[in-house]
Amino acid sequence: EDEQRALEAALAIDQRNFTAHLRMTELHQRRGREVEAAQGWSGIVQMAAAMPDRPPAVDDALARGRAFLADHTERLGREIDGALGDAVSRRMAACVDHMLGRRAIYANQCAGVHFPFLPADEYFERSLFPWFAALEARTAAIRDEALALLRDGSDAIRPYVRQAAGTPANRWSGLDGNADWSACFLWEYGVRNDAVCARCPETAAALAAVPQSDIPGKAPTAFFSILRPHAHIPAHTGVTNTRASRRRRESGIGPARRAADARSPAYW
Repeated sequence: EDEQRALEAALAIDQRNFTAHLRMTELHQRRGREVEAAQGWSGIVQMAAAMPDRPPAVDDALARGRAFLADHTERLGREIDGALGDAVSRRMAACVDHMLGRRAIYANQCAGVHFPFLPADEYFERSLFPWFAALEARTAAIRDEALALLRDGSDAIRPYVRQAAGTPANRWSGLDGNADWSACFLWEYGVRNDAVCARCPETAAALAAVPQSDIPGKAPTAFFSILRPHAHIPAHTGVTNTRASRRRRESGIGPARRAADARSPAYW
C-alpha cells in the first residue's frame, strides 16, 4: 500500500509523469487487477508512442504494454463472444469488434454528392439482390467475351484514369493515361456503347436482365476493368452514397485487394 500511495502522490503533482504511470500500471498487473492494468497500459502506450526520441527503457515499456493489451483484448473478446453467442445481431457484432479493435467502421466518404440520413451500410447483404445468382451463372460467357476483347486489342479499351492537362500532381497521377489500369465500357454515364455491346452480347444481355438506374448523363455505367499484374490502384471511396458499386472478378491469378479502403485487408 505504501508503494501505491507514493505513486498516487507523484501523479497528484504531475499527471504527465510517465515513470509514475508505468510503475502504477506494473503494480496493478502484479496484483492481478486486470481492468486497472489494461487502462494503465493503454495510457502508457499512448504516451510512449507520442515520444519522438524514445530511450530503450521507454521502448521496452511500449512493447510490454502492446503485448499485454493484445492478450487482454483477445481474452476479453473470447469472453464476450461466448456470452453473446450466435444470436448477436450484425450491428452489435460490428460494435463489439470495433470496441475490441478487431475491425474498422467504414463511414460514407463521398467525393461528390452526399445524400444525408441514408443507412451507412458498408457491405450489402447478398439477400438484397435476388438477381445475383442469375448474373453469376453467366460468368464464363462474360469472361470469354472480355478475354476476346483483350486478345483482339480493341480500340475501345483505354486507360481508366484520364486527367485534364495541367492537373496538379495527385495520387492518381501515376495512372493518368496509363494502361496499367484500363477499362472497356459497355455503358458510360448513361450512354450505351453499341459497338462493344455487339461484340459482347452475353455480357450486354446479362446487364439488361438486372435492375439499373436510368439518369441521363450519369447512369448506368458498366465496364470491364483491366488491371495489369502488380499494378496498384490507390485506396479511394465513391462519388456519392446514393449508389452501390458491384465489382465481379472475372479473371486473374492470386488475391486482389479491394481498393475501396486500405484500412483493413479484404479480398475478392
